[in-house]
Amino acid sequence: MRGKHIFIITALISILMLAACGQKNSSATVATATDSTITKSDFEKQLKDRYGKDMLYEMMAQDVITKKYKVSDDDVDKEVQKAKKQYGDQFTAVLENNRLKDEADFKNQIKFKLAMNEAIKKSVTEKDVKDHYKPEIKASHILVSDENEAKEIKKKLDAGASFEELAKQESQDLLSKDKGGDLGYFNSGTMTPEF
Repeated sequence: MRGKHIFIITALISILMLAACGQKNSSATVATATDSTITKSDFEKQLKDRYGKDMLYEMMAQDVITKKYKVSDDDVDKEVQKAKKQYGDQFTAVLENNRLKDEADFKNQIKFKLAMNEAIKKSVTEKDVKDHYKPEIKASHILVSDENEAKEIKKKLDAGASFEELAKQESQDLLSKDKGGDLGYFNSGTMTPEF
């Protein structure tokens, strides 16, 4: 167990030193264990393989949201000032603890947060709903062979007879007859104009 802790501490120190020095050499050793070493390129490959796709999606989402929902620099600056006031002398330490490089990085995070809040506040209008969802209409019919039959059935309906029962008794449509004339739901414009 102690050896594992030493390895982790050594790896972290090596990574921090590597980051601080800004080495360009991909074969540089970032961590060593008893009889093995981890190179910078191996370490970066593991990071990319494990977290690369998630990070890419997050960056793309951030970019899209901050471009679509505009946030003023004044609003960002106000939030930064609030944070500085709240944390006082610890502000820089808070940035470091949250893995933010500097105040500019923090401002980008604030800008994204404010843009997300704007996106959440956006309400969906009735027009948006209508544009997105095509209205569906439930259709039922009683199919008969001539107009006189249709008029007789219409009289019975006007007198209060059940549409479903009349469809079962009178309709010539074998597919919908047993379902009380029910044809199901259709989008507007998909049926013949008579419907």
